[in-house]
This record gives sequence, C-alpha cells and structure tokens, in this order.
Amino acid sequence: MEGKISQRPEDTKNSDARVICMEGELLKVIHFQRAYRDQKFPNCPWVFFGEDGQRIKSFRGSWEAACLEAGLSKILTNDRGQPVKDKEGEPILILNKLFHDFRRTAVRNMVRAGVPEGVAMMVSGHKTRSVFDRYNFVNEDDLKKASQKVSKYHLEKVNLQNRHNLGTRQAGEDQIQLEAMPAIH
Repeated sequence: MEGKISQRPEDTKNSDARVICMEGELLKVIHFQRAYRDQKFPNCPWVFFGEDGQRIKSFRGSWEAACLEAGLSKILTNDRGQPVKDKEGEPILILNKLFHDFRRTAVRNMVRAGVPEGVAMMVSGHKTRSVFDRYNFVNEDDLKKASQKVSKYHLEKVNLQNRHNLGTRQAGEDQIQLEAMPAIH
C-alpha cells in the first residue's frame, strides 16, 4: 500500500473521484486492518468488514456502542430535569458525539495545521466555500492568533528593512508601547 486510497466516483457522496493520502497513525491502522483482513478473510474486498467478512452497510449500532463504552453520552432528561427511563427502569442515555462531528474536527485541524483551504476542501469533499466555512468555525482564540501572526510579521519586516516599521516610519523610542495601554472593548 502506497499511503493512499483512491475512491471511485460511484463510491463517494458527491460522485467525485477522490484520493485520500494517509500518514502516521492512520496509515498504521489501515495497514494493520488490511493484514487482519487478509489473514481472516483473504477474499474479502473491504478493509473494514462485518463478523463474517461481509460489507458493513451501517455502522450506527457499532458507533453507538463505542460511544457508550467510552462515556460519550449523557442521561436524557424531561422538561423538569428528571431522568427519562426505559421499560426496565434504566435511565436512557443519549450520545453527545455524532460521527459527523469528526468531519468538522478534521476541517478545523487541517486549517490550523496550515493546510491551504482549497486542499482542505478537496480532502473533506466540500464543493462550495459557503459549506466549508460552516465547518471551519472561527473563535476568539483564532482571532488572537491571527493578530499575533500579523504582529510577528511586522516585527520581522522591521528587522529586514533596517529597523523601518511597516515601511512608513523609523522604529525607535518614540513609538507607543501598546502593552502599557489599557484595552478598549
């Protein structure tokens, strides 16, 4: 395996062929799963398969069981805050993680890792910028990091241009020290 999966158009949600490149831990898991499949079900065409080597048509039951086992659930309550119970009197648990949440997490991780957004859109399968933007939430920490990057860029520019600030005036003691100024909200 060369570290990639090629998906045919008929195997993707939006009918576009896609190449998924893998490295690190993900690639190791795929190699392990393939070796396990080859040993247990050598004629099975699926990397992930059911108990008898058959195609998995829905993973929802397995997903729910895994989330419950990992503690990714909460007790369902009624409008008075009381636990809702099943026929046996046990509290009903609801998942607080959706499988689709990981698509959003993947988009955010790619953008924060510096992957160009056009590439991240290809990896995630987003065709339009508007849908991609709904997955790529911007929070206050993102805004703070953006400000820090611009500040760092300007400081580097000062050093590169013989201590000339932003190309407009000389850097020196007459500049205002922003750290000493109160914040305006």
